[in-house]
Amino acid sequence: MFVRARSDNPTMLALAEAVLAKLRVPVAMRLRVAEILAVSDQVCAAHLDEEYAELCRVLVARLARKRPSPLARGDVRIWAAEAIYAVGQVNFLFDRSQHAAARASGRSPAAGG
Repeated sequence: MFVRARSDNPTMLALAEAVLAKLRVPVAMRLRVAEILAVSDQVCAAHLDEEYAELCRVLVARLARKRPSPLARGDVRIWAAEAIYAVGQVNFLFDRSQHAAARASGRSPAAGG
């Protein structure tokens, strides 16, 4: 399930709100988190898989719950790229001995940064 922040479709907006509520994202941070997740979901769909997208959603939601949230500042593309990088790093995505290895240097252009 992908999160799309900006849409004219009320059903899609309700779905995005439901996903963010399930992740326990504070109301004040939901728009910002939705923007970050829209980028990370798009990159995960194109280059990784749904499991990585879900792990990125959980990571970003946890960062959104911190007080003060570090997500309030900075470019959403950078936050998305670093969430993908962090999840990939702990899951050995950049380990060349793994079957689905990727290069760490290629993470930024994929996220638009």
